[in-house]
Amino acid sequence: MTTTERLHDLLAKRILLLDGAMGTMIQRHRLTEADFRGERFRDHRHDLKGNNDLLILTRPDVIGDIHRARERLLALGAPQVTEIEGGPEHGGYWCYFRDPEGHVFEISQLTPPVASAR
Repeated sequence: MTTTERLHDLLAKRILLLDGAMGTMIQRHRLTEADFRGERFRDHRHDLKGNNDLLILTRPDVIGDIHRARERLLALGAPQVTEIEGGPEHGGYWCYFRDPEGHVFEISQLTPPVASAR
């Protein structure tokens, strides 16, 4: 069965939830430039507000809360929750953080544990 056929089959049987609004969920926290910088990037030469990938290093609590909210949706019976975002390897990251100094690898390594933390 193809993905499209599977999707049509599931839609015929139940309501599906496809959630890809990570940026919107982050915006609800009304984070400041200082939140994005944290202590670690306090003196960084570029503005970092909006660099959502960086929050895994500076505000892992926010990212963990968002992922736990998604887990609650699954526990309530939502058949699918998905995230469509580029991640730190994606070109958008470089618009904010022009000298990553290896942070892309670190962010990629930390994201799964924080996202699954209970």
